[in-house]
Amino acid sequence: MVRIRILNHSHGLVERTRPEFIANEDRSDRSLVVAAEAAALPWKFIPHFGFPTDKDLQFKYVQGVLISDFTLDSPVQGITSPGGSP
Repeated sequence: MVRIRILNHSHGLVERTRPEFIANEDRSDRSLVVAAEAAALPWKFIPHFGFPTDKDLQFKYVQGVLISDFTLDSPVQGITSPGGSP
């Protein structure tokens, strides 16, 4: 499981991402963290955080956490790993 904290701008776009780790839990493989961050960046949310646009908001950003749970498939027959065995 990979947790990615996002910074969401009032225009509905994700501006920043960073991994979020929980104390005393194993860290996910770095390649999965990078994939989860890359997947989070194109997300789009309702502009103005869903509030009517005629209201003046006191903030431009909100934070949230996206959780990705990756399941690795079995190795494909005929494809070998760098060590030589499937």
